[in-house]
Amino acid sequence: MATYLLVRAVARRDGRIWVAYTAVLVAAGLLHEFAVLAITAHAVAVPRGARRAWAGAAAVVLVTVAPLAVLSTRQSVQVSWIGRPGAGALAGFSGTAVLALAIAYSGASGCPSSRSGSSSCCSCWSRWSHPCMWTAMSSTARAAPPC
Repeated sequence: MATYLLVRAVARRDGRIWVAYTAVLVAAGLLHEFAVLAITAHAVAVPRGARRAWAGAAAVVLVTVAPLAVLSTRQSVQVSWIGRPGAGALAGFSGTAVLALAIAYSGASGCPSSRSGSSSCCSCWSRWSHPCMWTAMSSTARAAPPC
């Protein structure tokens, strides 16, 4: 919603839209602090002519959400029991990421059956429907059964 309002505010140069943009970002930031990171993405996209208005909106958002961020640092004890990921968790994540990238690459590289004149690409994707492939992709699977 904030991005939509940003695009409208830049296009129309209407102060009411900038107020709505600011209000949406404040609400998002109060509901989830990391939502304020949208400001960073918006900073890259704002044209020069709208930077002053955008900077004012961003300043209001940051000043409004800052007290919540300060208070939330006092709540870190509630999650202090969560340990750092071990080697097994990192290896599982890395394996899943590599497998996901391989699947994405194979889909992006085209289907061999479509080059041979077939109108369907289902045979290309059928190799990924094997149950053992999905078991291997699962980050919760500790020991996949042999296939």
